[in-house]
Amino acid sequence: MTRTSRIARTAAGLLILGAAVACTFNITFDQDKSITVDANGTALSQVQAIDLSTQPDVQAHKANVKSLDLNQAILTITAVDALNTWATVTGSVALRPDGLTDSSQDVAVGSLTNFAITQGNTVTLQGSTALDAFVLNAVKGTGKFQIVITGSTTGGQVGKFTIDAKLKLAMEYET
Repeated sequence: MTRTSRIARTAAGLLILGAAVACTFNITFDQDKSITVDANGTALSQVQAIDLSTQPDVQAHKANVKSLDLNQAILTITAVDALNTWATVTGSVALRPDGLTDSSQDVAVGSLTNFAITQGNTVTLQGSTALDAFVLNAVKGTGKFQIVITGSTTGGQVGKFTIDAKLKLAMEYET
């Protein structure tokens, strides 16, 4: 056997070994954010920062993330202040890149239709490929983005309540 063929065979063996050692992992996690609404008038416009870099698994595997999917966004009214007079909200939920103040690059999560402002009321919005691309891009960058909730309200002029936004995510990474 020639030296060249031994080197070629050794290199091929190392490539096969390297491929066998690489492993793909899938994890699911939730990113929760409590959003306090304290507004006057008949319009809801709430922007809240989200930071995925605070998730230990995201930080630990950021360089090796192959995909990140936003499977669902679950919004739940967790508290309603006695001063609240809003009855419902009809509008939308979107994700916005970190640092932007306008809606030019918002990615729609879903709609709110006559969403009652009552404690325990929940809406589940399904993910999309556009949202998957958005959160993956965010993680490959700073990990930060914003959740935006906008809409018109019924029932009065004072909105005072708390929403829990739970983002259900699935991440695939290699080691």
